Amino acid sequence: MNQDIINTLIGIGAAICGWVLRTIWQSMRDLQDADQRLTEKLTRLQVEIPKTYVTKEDFRQVLQEINSKLDRICERLENKQDRSIP
Repeated sequence: MNQDIINTLIGIGAAICGWVLRTIWQSMRDLQDADQRLTEKLTRLQVEIPKTYVTKEDFRQVLQEINSKLDRICERLENKQDRSIP
């Protein structure tokens, strides 16, 4: 009788340990899947960023071009202003 109780307790303990380990294993798989999805999103974002945003160097170049055009316009206006109107 004593051995039956011990065997039953060991069986219940093993079942509980198996359930806990299965739950932990499933949680780890869920975390790995979430990590994989996050990695894929980040990779897509790294590909899309150059298409969407302007780099600092490109911005500076365009700004320099705009400034040079504005300087030429200003110079033409000053030259036009210097002429006297009859």
